Amino acid sequence: MSFTVHIDRTAWRDGLRATLGRRPGLIPVAKGNGYGLSNERLALEAGALGCDTIAVGNRQEAARVEGIFGGDVIVLNPWDPRTETGLTAADGDLDGPDQDQDHLDPTRTIRTISSLIALERSADADTARPARYVLELATPLRRFGIPKASMRLAQKMLSSEPEAFSIHLPMPRRHHSWVDWTVDHVTNALEAGIKAPAVHISHMDQADCERVAAATGLTVRPRVGTDLWLGAAQDGAGITVTGVVRAIHHVARGDRVGYHHTRVPGRGYMVVVDGGTSHGVGLEAPVLRRGGRRMVRQFGRTVLAALGYVRAPFLVEGQPTRYVEAPHAQVSLIWLQDGRRVPEVGEELQVRVRHTIIHPDRVILD
Repeated sequence: MSFTVHIDRTAWRDGLRATLGRRPGLIPVAKGNGYGLSNERLALEAGALGCDTIAVGNRQEAARVEGIFGGDVIVLNPWDPRTETGLTAADGDLDGPDQDQDHLDPTRTIRTISSLIALERSADADTARPARYVLELATPLRRFGIPKASMRLAQKMLSSEPEAFSIHLPMPRRHHSWVDWTVDHVTNALEAGIKAPAVHISHMDQADCERVAAATGLTVRPRVGTDLWLGAAQDGAGITVTGVVRAIHHVARGDRVGYHHTRVPGRGYMVVVDGGTSHGVGLEAPVLRRGGRRMVRQFGRTVLAALGYVRAPFLVEGQPTRYVEAPHAQVSLIWLQDGRRVPEVGEELQVRVRHTIIHPDRVILD
């Protein structure tokens, strides 16, 4: 099978360097599926770019990049003794890279501390060599973090100073800035007696980062994932995803095909192409945001789906295609009506997918 991410080596790396030039102190984020490129590849690129720090999602990801990236590795998921399993390979529950999760290099691994309990237990864990950590402040995201009202209590629990305050903001909205909120909460932590030289922050543009730095006197380092690694792809260049055509079948109206013996919508061609649910094709996150226009679009898609008209992400001559039935594990069946150009077996069709959910067979630097 060949569901492939193609990277224009020159364009992509030029984009990475340009982003780093615009965002001084940038901390690359490499987590999850590595934005479809793999965390290992991103760690290599971060090292080649001269970055001194990288942020990953969890300890398992840290174990996989620690031997690749020579600098500090921040684990973004909060460290908390109540959620640490303590499993090792000897328990028989772990195999492969996961067995190293409890053996991260303490000199280069930086925890995220997000609760008073974790802060207290961290202080008791090893007074001879306090763990390196960043202290996460609670934000309007309301996911993790120590609230503003608890800063003085947090200060009393410190056995060592944090390397930075960590702030994970909601996604920016039009005409709204989180600068004042950030300055207020960082200033509150400083006034409580917590000394940290820097602020690590997500979802804030460079101009606002500079305003926070000027107001607090701290170094502000933006954490950037999507805009760094996929900036060129978002602009329609640098990265493309393709699936190889495996088979083509001429069909007539009324013919039945596929696992569920689905009736084809008319005379044309059924194309079997690489790219299925195992690759992330056909997967969709729930949309919970409200709004009249969004509701109308969602209602329209639901009606069309009920009638058998479901758009597929595979493009032929730049135009979308339709699914014959739900994607299979590794291939999809798409339908082209008579009159459209029919691709050839072996041809690669471009695919529009979310990079944060795909798992390609190959990543090629062209």
